[in-house]
Amino acid sequence: MKPRQIDPLPPSELFRQYADTGSFASLATVVGREDFAAFYLPLAERAATRLQELPLSQTAFPDRGGALQCAFRSGLLAVRMCDKTIFSPTASAAERMVGDRNYRWLSYCAVLATVYLQAIANCETILESGEVYSHADDESLFELKQKYELRWRSKGSLTLSRLHILLSEFWFPGQFAHLSFAVLNDLGQAINPAMASSASEPPLARLVRQSIERTLSDDIAERACAVGEGKAMPGVASMPEEAQPATSAQAPQAAEKQAPRTAPTAPPESPTSRPAPGPAAEPQNPAAQKAIEWIRAIAMDATFDGEIHQLSDGSIDFSRKAFSFGAAPKDTYTLLHTAGFIERKAEKSASIKAMYAHIYLDARRKREGGV
Repeated sequence: MKPRQIDPLPPSELFRQYADTGSFASLATVVGREDFAAFYLPLAERAATRLQELPLSQTAFPDRGGALQCAFRSGLLAVRMCDKTIFSPTASAAERMVGDRNYRWLSYCAVLATVYLQAIANCETILESGEVYSHADDESLFELKQKYELRWRSKGSLTLSRLHILLSEFWFPGQFAHLSFAVLNDLGQAINPAMASSASEPPLARLVRQSIERTLSDDIAERACAVGEGKAMPGVASMPEEAQPATSAQAPQAAEKQAPRTAPTAPPESPTSRPAPGPAAEPQNPAAQKAIEWIRAIAMDATFDGEIHQLSDGSIDFSRKAFSFGAAPKDTYTLLHTAGFIERKAEKSASIKAMYAHIYLDARRKREGGV
């Protein structure tokens, strides 16, 4: 079957199809309606015009529009998590009030940029002219007004040094000119498509990574649960031939307003009232729940620290001895594999996917007295 050609859509229509009901209204409530209209909505529009209906990956959000769904959900979660994050421990109360507001906006920027790069690395866009679209082009997919097809890349690279140039047309000119070098450094580290963590990971980078990881794990668990219940889920197999439209919510009224095309700068210094953030949803798939419990349990046992390592791609490698924790190694592997957590298997070890690394790393930090 010939791949289906897709018409480019305006941001308002993409918001209607791929933004969860009330998500933009919730975002506007958290950050303030003025800030939302001036800073957040223009960037969401920018992402929509350039991503259009790209899926995210063959593992999570694999359907048409999956990248935007992930970006909007992760962005809202990241902004909410900012209320519980200290970005500048040495700053005064007045400095923190201004700084935290900027960091909240930058968390949204970093989430959208990271998801943008992940989607581009995993899926390519072929224009009706036959050319492969370059996301370094100064004209977005929407502005080109050409039909396009979507195709998974045979090998996607998530190395930031190879992808960062693709953000040149994602940002507005001069968008970050007012920021200090230290804050720009934090933003740069937070744009992390490989989802790799480190002991020296800054608060902003950790928050952005965790918000995306939790959104990905929730989507994977939801799909696994749906398959287990016999529900039909559109997925990766159909995308290269005829992409399936994602089941999406109605557009929030806040998204109907067209955003200005000028570059957003720092939010104004006066604070806005913000509600307490809601907790991240836990996966409902029973196998995923048991896998999470096992990972958290072994993270609390220091005797296994030498058997567990984070690899360069962000995944967590467990030795055969680690897999013997609490059960036979074969049974533990089967549990993690059934839950969809396994990235790869070697002769004497197996690793879980980078998107689940935060489960182990967060539990270990807690054991070691961290946050």
